[in-house]
Amino acid sequence: MNKNMLIGIILMIVILFVSCSNDTTNVNSNNEVMHYNDSDLSPSTGRIFLFGEYHASQPIMDRQLELWGYFYHYHNMRHLFLENMFSSSQFLNLWMQSSDDEILYELLLPGTFSDDAFIARNNRMLIEWLKEIKENFPETVFHATDVAIHVGSSQRFLAYLRGIGMQDSETYEITLQNIDQGTHFIRTGSHATRAYYMPQNFIREFDSLVDQDVMAIHGMAHVELTTNFLNYDNIPSMAYILRERYGSQLYTFDMTGYREIAHAIDLNLFNIGERRIGSRFLGRDTTVHGNVFERIFYRVVIRFDEVINMPVTGNIISSDFFLLPATAEQVFIIKTIYADGADAKVQFYRTEYVEGYDHPVLVEFIIDIT
Repeated sequence: MNKNMLIGIILMIVILFVSCSNDTTNVNSNNEVMHYNDSDLSPSTGRIFLFGEYHASQPIMDRQLELWGYFYHYHNMRHLFLENMFSSSQFLNLWMQSSDDEILYELLLPGTFSDDAFIARNNRMLIEWLKEIKENFPETVFHATDVAIHVGSSQRFLAYLRGIGMQDSETYEITLQNIDQGTHFIRTGSHATRAYYMPQNFIREFDSLVDQDVMAIHGMAHVELTTNFLNYDNIPSMAYILRERYGSQLYTFDMTGYREIAHAIDLNLFNIGERRIGSRFLGRDTTVHGNVFERIFYRVVIRFDEVINMPVTGNIISSDFFLLPATAEQVFIIKTIYADGADAKVQFYRTEYVEGYDHPVLVEFIIDIT
């Protein structure tokens, strides 16, 4: 067989692989985004709270535990979506039901879970993070959205499924599909391939839950509401695809700034009388609501009794739509940035128990700023 014939056969195989793929998005010859079609499952009517992060940042991971604890205890959420491989999430779910940490540490062996980019960034930090979830939120169920970049963990999971007679199960088939996705990613050498598959994996997992709210943690690049995923061949971001499918059910939050200034106190934010009041930056809500470009959240460093008697406006926000778990007797600032360039709006809130709510809510109050 001559060289030209071999190249032709390889090209035919690649064309067949792409044409037979069940992917539902692509980029056409004019480099325009072609959008997802409906999947076999009808879209869920649950809500998605999608948080963008810098990976392996301790301040961000600490905040994520707070958030998950709030959603878990106050809103009975149980499903946590992570940027990792399908087999990894399945092993984590087995570990959650186990009486020891043997499975967790086996996942970190070379050639297994350590090949998963989600784990490999910082094993020690992530081990402690996962242990906190197991101890404090034991009914958590993990879901994965990434491709199987390395197959060590996936092959071990397939062997586990065969050992318990589940080789004909949907779980087995999804694991194989995840391996195929990873193989395609390695073959192309482009992260656009990951951007291509991740929304599909997310949609599959979310729609299977039947109208349950979920929290999701991904790198900020996947959370940007843009049609251009880091200039990767005009592939849309995961959040963009999810917004097209779920609309106002999707809430996106940027937590990346918290890495740098989570513990910084801004003493020049505002005054009460003659006294400077500081605050702690908490993050940004990047969900687009009409003319609202983003909302920035701060926790105010002040005693609650100093604001409890200040007059209220009547505006109440349920902490369902807040960036962090709100407990009673806290004070917050929400700064709203508008897309049309209008002056930013700064509002002050204190958390109180209000009739009709079973958890603290944010009550807007009027404060004298000088």
